[in-house]
Amino acid sequence: HRDLHYPLRRQRQMCIRDRFKSVMKTRKPDTITAEHTYADGRKGWYEMRLYPVPEGVLGIVADITKRKTAEADLLRFSSAVRMSTDSIVITGLDTKILDVNYATLDIYGVKEKSDLIGKYAFEILAPEDQDAATEALNQLMERGSKKILKFKVKTPAGLKHLEVSLGLMKNEEEKPVGFVAITRDVTPNKKTE
Repeated sequence: HRDLHYPLRRQRQMCIRDRFKSVMKTRKPDTITAEHTYADGRKGWYEMRLYPVPEGVLGIVADITKRKTAEADLLRFSSAVRMSTDSIVITGLDTKILDVNYATLDIYGVKEKSDLIGKYAFEILAPEDQDAATEALNQLMERGSKKILKFKVKTPAGLKHLEVSLGLMKNEEEKPVGFVAITRDVTPNKKTE
């Protein structure tokens, strides 16, 4: 088992040695990022920063496993948001739209994210639903729990009926920073009722 990994380990060592030599020759810093296996079999990541110094090369190694894991989690999550067939809208506490996924464009009948980003959610909400939306946001701020509601929005194609799950987004200190609305178009269901 060990012998199977030896050529790869040897190749990695030669690559690192070549990078050290390059820093010594060019006198320019370099960074090596690589995955490694701990003695107990766990996988991890390290980052080695190489700096030229008068005596040769200074190498500083840091374990970046947590960062790489967080990056992978973020990539997986952002892919899921992008692929969702439900609309996902992120706003600030003032309800100014900060970001949307691509399903949102279809539901709201617009071509570009920029057609919605920067607007306030209440600008596209039907006037008769604005009081209920204000009340829902106030309750969300007080209780912090998710709320599922039905609203109508104005789109270029006319009014659409939406089922909306509202959530409160918080920062690391658990302070509210905005809202997330996950929305499904239920207009076809309304037409058949």
